[in-house]
Amino acid sequence: KQSLSVEYLRTFSRNGATDSADIVYYNPAGVMQMANGAYINTAIIYTAKDYTNRFLGATYESDAPSMAPAVYALYKKDKWAGYFGFNVPGGGGKVEYNDGNVSTYFIAQGIIAATPFDTIESMKLKADAYYYGPFIGGAYAINDTLSIAAGLRFVNATITADGDVGLS
Repeated sequence: KQSLSVEYLRTFSRNGATDSADIVYYNPAGVMQMANGAYINTAIIYTAKDYTNRFLGATYESDAPSMAPAVYALYKKDKWAGYFGFNVPGGGGKVEYNDGNVSTYFIAQGIIAATPFDTIESMKLKADAYYYGPFIGGAYAINDTLSIAAGLRFVNATITADGDVGLS
């Protein structure tokens, strides 16, 4: 689940775009086709989700929405441009299974197999995954039709899970 820009969600393609600051992610050399000036593009991408797992007659559901930020900034002057951005190139969501899910079920069954417990009383799981991706770079126009760009990107994956299983 990528949360890169609202423009991408509208068109499903930004690789050849030259119309907004978000192209510093999709088409960084293409920024040289934009007019001189400073540009900024920000968004919070809201995703409503309804996940359902069915296993052995039980239904496990999560409808926790997710929000992911995206920020892109560009400054272009004649043949040079500098840019930076921040987005969530992976993950970008959370789940809340108030009655557990298939994973918590198998964990509970493993505990039951190794202990005197024999009944699952309750299960709960909250988890999220966000891959934070700041980047910086620059572009140069060799001529009117050829540009180059270079940049650095760092992606930090953060995944957390918190679950409870009540047995008797």
